[in-house]
Amino acid sequence: MYSYPYAAGAAFPMPSTLEESNIRKHYRNTFLLAILHSFLALILSQTFFYLIPEITSYSYRYDENDYPILDWQYLMIATFTPAAACLIVFLVDKCISKVKFSEYFSAKNIRGKDIGGMILVLCGAFSLAMIIQLVVINVMGLAGLSPVSEIMTNATEDVTPAYLAVDIFTSLIVAPVCEELMFRGVILRRMSQVSMRFGIVFSAVCFGLMHGNILQGISGFIVGLVLAYADIKCGSVIPSIIGHMFLNSWSCIIALVSYFTDEDTADMVWLAMIAVLGLVGLISILVLVRSKKIRLPEYNEYHKKRSFRLAAKCVSFWILMIIYAFDVISAFSEVSEKT
Repeated sequence: MYSYPYAAGAAFPMPSTLEESNIRKHYRNTFLLAILHSFLALILSQTFFYLIPEITSYSYRYDENDYPILDWQYLMIATFTPAAACLIVFLVDKCISKVKFSEYFSAKNIRGKDIGGMILVLCGAFSLAMIIQLVVINVMGLAGLSPVSEIMTNATEDVTPAYLAVDIFTSLIVAPVCEELMFRGVILRRMSQVSMRFGIVFSAVCFGLMHGNILQGISGFIVGLVLAYADIKCGSVIPSIIGHMFLNSWSCIIALVSYFTDEDTADMVWLAMIAVLGLVGLISILVLVRSKKIRLPEYNEYHKKRSFRLAAKCVSFWILMIIYAFDVISAFSEVSEKT
């Protein structure tokens, strides 16, 4: 699934006019698909948030400070609509590229030790992301800013069995499958046809920024690098789906602990998980790097002349970056306390 149709030959010449035109067209179509995803996610969410109360008896709930109360119906709309956008773009790309479903889910190059190694590296990567997030929160706090919007910071979760069921189902099934098909099955696959290393980095950037705030952007980018590398190595989206499920299971465990005990206990379990799994993960990364088990795809002069240099010449690239930047920056808010 991940191949180099543009990278033939051992020499490193500048791309010919025809080759550059073909690569830029390829990039442009990829960026347009990512832009389509952003607009679809916005349109679907706004449409369903408006329609559901109109066609059903459901109504949104707010607390005494006019902040939203997030119940299971609200959670379904908030999680299923962006997932649907991912799936739609994936199907559009599949129709364009004519790639068979079996190619996305090929298991012939997947080995148990590859999945195990990915899981261990993900533990370290995610824990590292949590540390960086903490630094960002404190630095922004000194400036009186929060990286997350005031509404979502102060929203209340109405955690019921139905809420937990929706949360677990979307976290473990819907989001991993749909998001990986979009960002590894579409973005990574397309960008890797010119440069696999550039594809890994660019798909991770898009995956991070897609979440719409800097905190999830950090974690999305860091774990996105690992997930993309695993898919490139195995030639399938199966490893990244498994890895995504594994990471999301952390939050599901904490949600269950919080529901059956209390938030203080859940916080202690969360910190213990980050510390233990993070330590195991970081040690695993050092061992794997030292033993040269982790080897990045080749990135020579040929690829340098055909990756970011040509991508940056596409107007659609800058439109996509502006959309992502706007989403992240618009989430900033002043630090406030719920009264």
